[in-house]
Amino acid sequence: MNIYKLLTQISLSSKPQFWAGGVSGNDIRKSERTLGLSFPEEYKVFLEKFGAGSIGSLEIYGLGCPSTGVPNVEFVIEALNKLETSLPDGLLPIAMEDNGGYACLVCKQSHLGPLGCVVDFMGTSVEAKEIASSFAEYLETKI
Repeated sequence: MNIYKLLTQISLSSKPQFWAGGVSGNDIRKSERTLGLSFPEEYKVFLEKFGAGSIGSLEIYGLGCPSTGVPNVEFVIEALNKLETSLPDGLLPIAMEDNGGYACLVCKQSHLGPLGCVVDFMGTSVEAKEIASSFAEYLETKI
């Protein structure tokens, strides 16, 4: 399903949901510069429409919310990088998985997976398992 149809489906869902509110392209570009990443287009569309938030039990990290806590993606990255095993360069955490790992978008070419795919990162810089080929596919499987 394409990202636009998927976001419409989410908007119309009867599941409990809370969204921070969409952010501008300028805010997205500023975050990309701050993090040194280039976000996949589907994620940018999500950020412009919803920013960050939750639907059902799925909390999706993003922008448009205070940078002092979850679900702000910049806060999540900063917190993860303070841990003993920091987030590998090029991964962007978008949600916590049921197994305690993080669903991460691959935003830079690396050994962890193809650009734009979503991997389950369990806290070691050498291990990440692809769980979706794109952000839209990840959302579709979760909602």
